[in-house]
Amino acid sequence: MAQDSLDPDLAGRIERELSLLRPTRLTTGAMAWGDGPDPEKFWIPEDMAPLWGSPEYAGLTPAQRRRYNQYCALHKAESFIWLEHEFVIAPLTKILDAGVPGTAFRALIDSFVADERAHSAALGRLLELARPDIYKSKTYYFFVPSARFRLATALIAGLPRLLSGWVLFLAGIEESTITTSQCYRQAGEAVDRVFTDLHVLHAQDEARHCKLDALIAEWLISRQTGWKQRVNAKMLDFTFQSYFDPRWGYTVPVERLVSDFPELGAREDAMLARTQEAMTPSLVKFAAEGEAAPITASNAKKFDMLETAIEHLFTGQTGARPPKRKIPRLSGQPPAP
Repeated sequence: MAQDSLDPDLAGRIERELSLLRPTRLTTGAMAWGDGPDPEKFWIPEDMAPLWGSPEYAGLTPAQRRRYNQYCALHKAESFIWLEHEFVIAPLTKILDAGVPGTAFRALIDSFVADERAHSAALGRLLELARPDIYKSKTYYFFVPSARFRLATALIAGLPRLLSGWVLFLAGIEESTITTSQCYRQAGEAVDRVFTDLHVLHAQDEARHCKLDALIAEWLISRQTGWKQRVNAKMLDFTFQSYFDPRWGYTVPVERLVSDFPELGAREDAMLARTQEAMTPSLVKFAAEGEAAPITASNAKKFDMLETAIEHLFTGQTGARPPKRKIPRLSGQPPAP
């Protein structure tokens, strides 16, 4: 069977999924922005911040906790913009340019890309309203991917069909939005309404995208054999290892907090160490094997490369934290504590 032909069963499922297609839920027009996020509130559920529950967190003042919480929320919003561009828009655009079998499949993939462009626009608007002093001239400040993870995304963008395991990685990221929205709902009035509304709408789209990921994975991965299958599996493994490396991630919110509150300088190393501890893959393993991530668990049963990549996360994610980098001062002023 040619690479660009579709199995009749797969083609039928694609047609059914197209018949269920609905307009994008998360758009800038769907949001009630009001005056933007409330600077006096948390912007992410308190227990989602890596330092939460630690002695380092307990030692922060209420103003410092709120600022740290808001920086974690901005980090998460930035990360979704970055990941949706690198793991949806870039590879799928190249795949569409090369040709997709069947008009129904092309329509589904076109809708996928359109959704993510709308998401990025809404997330970007959220960032601008939350902290215009940061986001007037840049999109990314808190989310700073490592060189290894940037290498992974560059290789995937160049060879999205051969290195198609990225679809399985993407499905895990998209499934995490469902858990995120549930946490926001449970937090209720303790968290800013604008952030909550956005993450709830985001998850509604991403739940549907997980179905599209499965269709794309079946098309691109299921028939791979030999050296192509081995190379694809190694790339997926490298993608997981580089993304879940605890030596990068939520370090910038801590560094920026210390920049805002210099009196925390003596405690910065302890806070960064705690952040790295919280980011270890044991948390990912729990999610992947438990009820929190049933889609990822199901995909791991279908695709050996995903099961292997998840297992390899827990064979030695160690190492010292990377060198500190100087956090630039912002031209504007943050909201008053």
